[in-house]
Amino acid sequence: KRAAANSGGGGRSLREDEEAFLREERLKDDLDLSRRQKLELEAALLDRDARAIESKFDLESSELEVVRLKRRVKELEQAYKSLSTLNNNSAGGAGAGAK
Repeated sequence: KRAAANSGGGGRSLREDEEAFLREERLKDDLDLSRRQKLELEAALLDRDARAIESKFDLESSELEVVRLKRRVKELEQAYKSLSTLNNNSAGGAGAGAK
């Protein structure tokens, strides 16, 4: 009887140990999967941040280029007005002298 009782009790203990072991292995697998996913997400975040910084740099560069081009347009408009004024004065003066 005693041996049967011990083997019955021992059998349940082995089953519990096996279940605990299997549960622990599943948890380890889940942990490994979670760690891999975390690394993948961190890499994706770093990539996204790098693209955001690059886009910000491109935007700022474009804004500076727009300001530069607007200033250049004003310079060219002023030069055109000055040249037109000189041409009008020269044409008016030459026409008056020719008469």
